[in-house]
Amino acid sequence: MSKLWGQANAKFAKKSCKTCELKEKCTRGALRTLTFQPQAVQEALNLARTRNLAVAVPAPGRDRSDHVTGVRAFGLRRARYRGLKKTSLQHACIGAAINLVRVVDWISEKPRWKDRLSQFAALRPVA
Repeated sequence: MSKLWGQANAKFAKKSCKTCELKEKCTRGALRTLTFQPQAVQEALNLARTRNLAVAVPAPGRDRSDHVTGVRAFGLRRARYRGLKKTSLQHACIGAAINLVRVVDWISEKPRWKDRLSQFAALRPVA
């Protein structure tokens, strides 16, 4: 891949990394390898990253909750079919079903979860 994009790699010896005071911030391993992109590719990546930051970011747990819902309620972990096309279609249908269930719950004003209490908060004495 490095030949395709014109990437350059720089490897640092164990000796030079061992004596560096910034090693803990840089790497946990014995060696440090850096990859440099061509300037045009790096500028395009930076521009794409700034655009992605400007877009509204969903809540951190949302992707995980979607996956858990798909696994528990719709059997997402087991494919009923063989082959990538049929399995992809199954996953798309499960995603549509999850969205449909959420819309129905939203219309009927059903709360998404009961009041949750963390284990730490449960230790607090009731006043």
